[in-house]
Order: sequence, then structure tokens, then C-alpha cells
Amino acid sequence: MPPTAPPQQAPQGKQAAAPAMAPWPFPVGVLDTQNASDYDQTKTMTTGTVQFPDVQVQPDGWTRGIWFDVNGVTSANAATVVFNGDAAAGTGAPFSAINTVLFKDTGGEQIFGPFNGYDWMTINKFGGYFEVGDPRADYNYLATAGAGSTGGSFHFSLYLPLEISAADSLGAVENRSENSIYRVSLTLESSTVVYGTAPTTLPTVEIRTTQDSYTEPVAALSLSGRPAAQAPPSPGTLQYWKQESAVVPAAAYSTLITNGIGNGYRTILFKLIRSSGTRANGTADWPDPQELDLGTTRVRNLYKKTWQDKMIRAYGFTGGTSTDAALSLENGVFVQWFSLDTGLEPGNESRRKYLRTKPGNTFKLRGTYGTAGTLYVTSNYIVPRNNDFSQIVR
Repeated sequence: MPPTAPPQQAPQGKQAAAPAMAPWPFPVGVLDTQNASDYDQTKTMTTGTVQFPDVQVQPDGWTRGIWFDVNGVTSANAATVVFNGDAAAGTGAPFSAINTVLFKDTGGEQIFGPFNGYDWMTINKFGGYFEVGDPRADYNYLATAGAGSTGGSFHFSLYLPLEISAADSLGAVENRSENSIYRVSLTLESSTVVYGTAPTTLPTVEIRTTQDSYTEPVAALSLSGRPAAQAPPSPGTLQYWKQESAVVPAAAYSTLITNGIGNGYRTILFKLIRSSGTRANGTADWPDPQELDLGTTRVRNLYKKTWQDKMIRAYGFTGGTSTDAALSLENGVFVQWFSLDTGLEPGNESRRKYLRTKPGNTFKLRGTYGTAGTLYVTSNYIVPRNNDFSQIVR
């Protein structure tokens, strides 16, 4: 047998090239900006709806989300003002001061909405974007009822989320072009919806916005010479919030969920309004138990009280048995979250537990309703770039 040749040695003085280092996640190499925009518009509430000028989202790199500061001011009031709570088609004042919010991409695709202000509030409360997401718990929240001179005044802040995860910036929207401007449309609700008894002089309502964004990557921010990613993971990944509804009878009924089929669900909000137009009875009318079925798999089957207790513990609510109050449940609103897998609160997510579906799947809510009404289903689902979920699971 011929002798085996010795292994080749690297030339004297030369070493094998070190493997390339994976880049840091995108947030390491950018600046996190939070800037008041130039949108500052005031309209006077009337007995009809009033259109606000569109919010033009200012190009500033990669947009994470937009804050809306809504301030309704009355003066010299002499009436005993009453806000509509669970009445008026299930809206809840003062958030019902927003008749419609709608965010579209530059091609006209609806990404967020259209919703009324109450549904927008529940997205903030249950969407898993903050440790305390309840707008009623904000320091500056205000809803002044009664006969005082400022009766009917209100203030609240609502957030329109685009980014899915602050840990790696997934979902932040590229927003760099002056020629393709994103827009948010807003409509002010009529006074008859917002108030049971309106103030003597209807309020002026001012809306101002603040943008949360990331800059373009800054080379100087890289650590130890290791480069940072030039874009969020799977750029072009979007989260959608869309609503559909179905009329349900006072009997056993199955409701099909169609928005989002073929994608991964992150959160689903259910709202039940009695046919008489009130949300106050939504919890009493809710099925007990209620099933959620994906194809032939029953993914949830929950007694009403168990479901409520799960929501209270997951979201850290401390409001006791009160409803439609700060850190409390909402009448007629039940939530399923699939965004909890790395911590103890919804929003602590690595996207491993999204409820992923395929085109053609049947997705149903099944139960027996106490009274006829309308069931609203607000779905938050994720569409990764090229619909490739392997690119976004951590």
C-alpha cells in the first residue's frame, strides 16, 4: 500500500479566515426616535359626523407606530352631562368621539381599520403592546360628566401599532419616500352618539400626533466592530387589524372567521352587542361555554368565568368586579391572545405560538347565545414577507 500523503499545512504566516460574524439585530444600529409631528387639527363636534384632514405620516426611516392625543374641551356648560357608555350601538364614550380611524398602505390596502374609537381603545387595552395598555389608566385620561362648567370635556390617547415586537423591530414599516406618503383618515363622531345628555355648547376637539420610529442604521452604533442589520427581520412583514361581524340568534350558532385565514393570528377580539343596540348585556348573553374550532381541532372550549379569569390574570387587571373601567374587563368583550410564549403577559412573544392557518381552513366560533345580537370579530394577524413564517420565529 502506498504511503498516505501528509495533510497540507497552511502557508507559513497565513491563518484560516475567521467566519463572518452575524450582524446585530436592527435596533442595535439605529436611533429610536419619538417626535411630535406637525399634525394639529381642531374641529367642533356637531349632531353629525365631521371629517378631519388626513394625517400624513412623515417619512422618518422606519415607523413603529403613531400616537393620537384627543382633547375635547367644553366651557360655560349648564347641562347635567351624561356620556353614553354601553349604549349607542355598543360604543363606549368618550372613545366613541372617534367615528372612524383607517390606516392604509401607499397602495390603498387597509392595514388598520376601519374602526370606531371604542374598538381602537380595546386594541390598545388587549393588543399586548404595553405593560399597561389600558387608555383609561393613563395619567391624563379625562371624561367630565355632570353639571360643572367643563361638563362634557374629555381627553384620551390612542396608539396605532405597526411594529409587532420591540425586541427585534419586526413589523416596523419602511417610511422613507416623500413621494409615497402613508395616510390615516379620521372622522369625528356625532354628539348624539357620544352623549346621552350633551353639554350646553358642544366641545371643540383637537387631535395631535406623535410618531415613534427608527432612523436609518448608524455605523457608529455598531458594537465591537460587528455590523448591525440594515433592516428589520423579514422587511415587509405587516400586522393587520381588521373587523367583520355576524348576526347571531338566541340559539346555538357557528360564526365563521374569515379575515386573516391563511396567515398567523396574534390576537382576536370578540364583542357582542344585543339586538337592542347595547353592549351592557353582551357578557350576560355570551355562550357558556364557547368553542373556537380550527378545522376539526377544537383549540378553545372555555366556560365564561374561566375565560374572564384568564383575561384578568394575563393582562394584570386589578379593577375587581367593575367593568368598562381602568384595569377591568369590558362588557361583552372577550379576547384570545397567541402572543405569549417568552414571559407572563401577552406581547411577550417570540412568535412561536401564533395560531397559524392555511388557505381554505375553516375557523369557527361556536356557542349558544342568550339573546339575538351582533358579534364583532376583530382579528390581528401577521403576514410575513413571502408568507414565510420561518423568517420571523425566534
